[in-house]
Amino acid sequence: MSEDKVREGNPINYIASFDTVVDEDFCSDVKDLFNAHEENWQDVDEDMAKFKQLNIVESNFSQVDILLPIFQKAFEVYRESLQITYQWPNENALGLEEFKLRKFSKDEEGWEPHVDVGTQESCTRYLGLVLALDGGANMTFVNTPVDIELTPGKLIMFPSVWTFPYKITKPDNDLHLIYSFLKYK
Repeated sequence: MSEDKVREGNPINYIASFDTVVDEDFCSDVKDLFNAHEENWQDVDEDMAKFKQLNIVESNFSQVDILLPIFQKAFEVYRESLQITYQWPNENALGLEEFKLRKFSKDEEGWEPHVDVGTQESCTRYLGLVLALDGGANMTFVNTPVDIELTPGKLIMFPSVWTFPYKITKPDNDLHLIYSFLKYK
């Protein structure tokens, strides 16, 4: 899959979604690799959600090399479509958190409203990236009219700060999402 799949970002309130930036074969391959690394899963049980998590960079997933140019193109389209110029950090101040694949069980209630910045460690995050590998749930931004249906290959970009709380509805099936964040170095 190439970064030419990233087109116009449909930004609303600095929230953008890109349909099918990777194909279903890619999604299936990453889920299979995730399942093959069960011994490396981290159980996360937070107030807002329970899920399994795997750092796919540390696990040497080759798909990371495919994601980087796609995300880079998405950043460019995001900036251009929102006409972000002076507000965007310069390249020397940009960082990207490692990719983490999260599996939400269909038996869980979904993900309660929250933000992705809440500690001193996470306060350098300014833009969230979520790549859906499955469908069957929605990502709803609580203080906006934005309700995004998650479908395989859909990329969502959004400010990861207190003004953009979001939730993920109870999934119809197990839900796999790749998370990362743009952050200040």
